Formats: sequence, C-alpha cells, structure tokens
Amino acid sequence: EEEKSMMGTRGNVFFAGILSGFATACISTPTDYVKIQSQLKGTHTKEVLSKIMNSNRNPITILYCGHLANLGREGVFTMVYLGLYDCLRIDNQEQLYGDPSVSNSPSFTWIASTSSLTGGLAWVVSYPFDTLKTFTQASETKLSIRQAVQRIYWRSGGQQQQQGDNRGGYRAFYRGCGASTGRAMLVTSTRMIVYEWILEFLVSNQQE
Repeated sequence: EEEKSMMGTRGNVFFAGILSGFATACISTPTDYVKIQSQLKGTHTKEVLSKIMNSNRNPITILYCGHLANLGREGVFTMVYLGLYDCLRIDNQEQLYGDPSVSNSPSFTWIASTSSLTGGLAWVVSYPFDTLKTFTQASETKLSIRQAVQRIYWRSGGQQQQQGDNRGGYRAFYRGCGASTGRAMLVTSTRMIVYEWILEFLVSNQQE
C-alpha cells in the first residue's frame, strides 16, 4: 500500500508539473511574441502592440502565434523540472528521516545541485519546442507547426547543402542549447534556493 501511495505521489507531481506548465504558456505566449517582435525589429513594445491592433487579422490569433510549441516547451520543462525535483526531494527526505512526508528543508547544497541538474535536464528536453516557438514567432508569415519544423530541419537545403553547410537536420533544433542550458541551471537553482530559504524562514517563525 505504501509503495502504491508513493507511486501515486510521483505520478501526481509530474501531472501537476505539466498542467502548471500549460497554464504558464497561456501567459507567456503573447508576451514572448511581443518581446521577440520588438527585439527583431528594434521597436518599442507600444509600436508592436499598435501594429497588432491595427492588423486585419484577429489580435488574439497574432499574439498566440506559436502557442502549441510554447505549450510543449512550458509543459515539458515544468513537468521534468518540478517532477524530478520533487521525486528526488521525497527520496532524500526518506533517506534522512525515514519518512518522505517530513517537511524539513534539505541542505542548500542539495537544493542548489539538484535544482540546477533537474533544471538543466528539463531545458535540454524541452529545447526543441523553444526553437520551434521562436522560429514561428519570429517569422514574417504565419506558419503551421509542420511548416516550421520543415523549414528548421531543411534549413541547409539547396546550394548551402551542396557546399557542405550542415545547419539543418535535427541539430538545428538544438542551436544555442549550451548557453541557454547554462542560464537555465543558474536561474532554476537560484529560484529554488530562495524559495526554500523563505519557506523555511516562514515555517520556523510560525513554530516559534
């Protein structure tokens, strides 16, 4: 019974992770679109929004360009990151105290190393979705997911391919992954350290 309960708990954290990622995507898709358009065209956010509102297309449709890819990015990232982190945290608490439900916070060294590793792994797994989202949102024309995948994969076609340019293929979905993963590891570890520290501080104050 205890083993079944633990398996249920592990399943729940992954399920909760992917749903929370989907919820995040509903907010981040339009803001990312505006950010990418502003960065590419060197214009202010106000100008980008004005162009969207004056377009013949539905503004919601424009703002949610690349939403499916972003659902994949946020859903997969949050599921892997928080799911793995919680599973490892449960195992750590069980090893230290013999009870996974103990609320004592792990050491900050454990938090920093575990959150950076799980965050880095989660970003590597979800990175192709990020490439797809960015490519779709940066495109001048409306692209379907299939069209975006084909353009990214066959990026080295024609003359470039004959000259030995290998920018396409599956590797094209991981361009820039190294630097981006380093950033993800720093952000996720910092976020979790601060979160756990504040949580422990608040709990200790309540007990006093």
